[in-house]
Amino acid sequence: MTEAYCFHLAFIFAFLQIQAGCAAEECAVAVSQPNFIEVSEESETVTIHCNFTSSGQCPSIPEVLWYHFQQHSHRKLQTHSSNKYSLEQSGNNRSLRISHIHPNDSGIYFCGISFTKSDSIHSKNTSTGTILVVRAVMVMPFKKLLMIILTVLLFLYSVCIVVLLVLYKPITWMSKITCRRGRERPSRENKNSTRRANFRAVAQELYNRRNPRKNRKAAEEISTASAPDDPTIYQNL
Repeated sequence: MTEAYCFHLAFIFAFLQIQAGCAAEECAVAVSQPNFIEVSEESETVTIHCNFTSSGQCPSIPEVLWYHFQQHSHRKLQTHSSNKYSLEQSGNNRSLRISHIHPNDSGIYFCGISFTKSDSIHSKNTSTGTILVVRAVMVMPFKKLLMIILTVLLFLYSVCIVVLLVLYKPITWMSKITCRRGRERPSRENKNSTRRANFRAVAQELYNRRNPRKNRKAAEEISTASAPDDPTIYQNL
């Protein structure tokens, strides 16, 4: 009984060692990626790194798969026959290079490493993914740019017109005043001369009324001075 029990324990121990050795030889892979990448559309290209480590008896060349997940869709990327996506290999690094990036390229990128020739369930694995954010460059459409240019030119033209009007009004006003003054001067002079003549006539009339005798004497002297000295002049006529 005791010998049978010891033999049973030895068999179980040997079986566990065999299982441990088989488990140690199974292929296992671990994958890591950056959590977040943010770039501008002006960069044109972006590279998402994918590093993996393998343990156990794994084939030498793994298969690399890249997946792009968006809000309402997901797809497997063709890295071997595409001008947009390409695979860069260096040691245990299988990086994805995206060319001609666009805001639509934003999303979550998963890198998958698979040793297809291994039967181990741990020979295939993916990382937690990389969130890629592509910022759009604000490019103004040609029509909108043309409208802005025309609006600015129209505004400058309006400002110039207003400035010219503001400067032209004082000049016109001054010229009108000068013309009016030039026209008013002769009329004022004529009015002044007429007033002076009227004033002299009135003053003369008043003087004549106040001194009638002197006026008569002056008239007789004038008539006497104008009469001829020879009394026979009328007889000859």
